Amino acid sequence: MNENIHIGRRGEFIAAGIFEGFGLRTSHVDIEGDDLWVKSHDRFIHRCQVKSTLRPIKVSPERKVHRYNFQLKNAQAYDGLYVLVAIDISRLIVRTWDELSVKVLKLNPDVFTEEEEAASIKRNFNL
Repeated sequence: MNENIHIGRRGEFIAAGIFEGFGLRTSHVDIEGDDLWVKSHDRFIHRCQVKSTLRPIKVSPERKVHRYNFQLKNAQAYDGLYVLVAIDISRLIVRTWDELSVKVLKLNPDVFTEEEEAASIKRNFNL
C-alpha cells in the first residue's frame, strides 16, 4: 500500500484529536477533496483537507534550513480549510486557500507552536 496514504491517515487522526480537544466535533469522510468535517460551536460544518508531513527536510543540498513540505497538488481554490499537520511534533495549523494558493508549501518548523496552533483553530472555527 502507498506510504502516503498511511501518512495522510496519521495526520487526519492527529488533527481530529486536537480539534476534539477544543470541543469541536469531527467526522472522517472520504469525499473528493475533503478528509474531515468539523462542526464548530455555532453548529457550522467546516470542510477540511488535511495535509501531513512526517518531519522537516532539507529544501536543497546548498541550504542548511530544514522545512516542512506540504503538497497542495491540485493548486486550485478550495473553499474549505487546509489543516497542515507536522506529524513528528503532533502539531497543526489551519489555513484558508487565500493564505496559501501554491502547489508546494514550505514552512519553517518554528511556525508550528502551541500558540499558533490554538490561534489558527480559534480564528478559523470561530471560537
